[in-house]
Amino acid sequence: MKLLRAISFLSAATILNMPVCADVLADSTADFSGVQGAKSWYYGYFPGGSVNSFTQLPKYALNSQQNFWQQATFGPPWTLVGANSLTHPNDANTTGELQWTAREWVSTFTGAAVVSGRIFKADTSNPSSTGVYGRIYLNHSQIWSQYIAG
Repeated sequence: MKLLRAISFLSAATILNMPVCADVLADSTADFSGVQGAKSWYYGYFPGGSVNSFTQLPKYALNSQQNFWQQATFGPPWTLVGANSLTHPNDANTTGELQWTAREWVSTFTGAAVVSGRIFKADTSNPSSTGVYGRIYLNHSQIWSQYIAG
């Protein structure tokens, strides 16, 4: 089993079976679920930014504005992984523990695959923002990273 972990602020990832055909194996946005492990996706965070310590978020919140995974008690910590590729990490400076949000996909596929997607930040005009990182890990090793300022 291979673990694909994507951590980001706002992102979408698609995993494609290549090169013979372009079947979509997984889609982090379309496959989002209120059940941990549905379609092999898990929603959680890396405590202290440690990619070897993935922790599933325990509570699924469904309301009229958004569907998301969160801590058992919401705010703080402010860690969210939601539908439509929304994520919000918890900042150690304001609430104690740094928690990098993560979507983890556990593959049952063997063979070559292509990972594609995009990362974006909803608000780049906030002068107090330090920006966001998007990262993709394969079996705990980083294979891609992108930073978006402010």
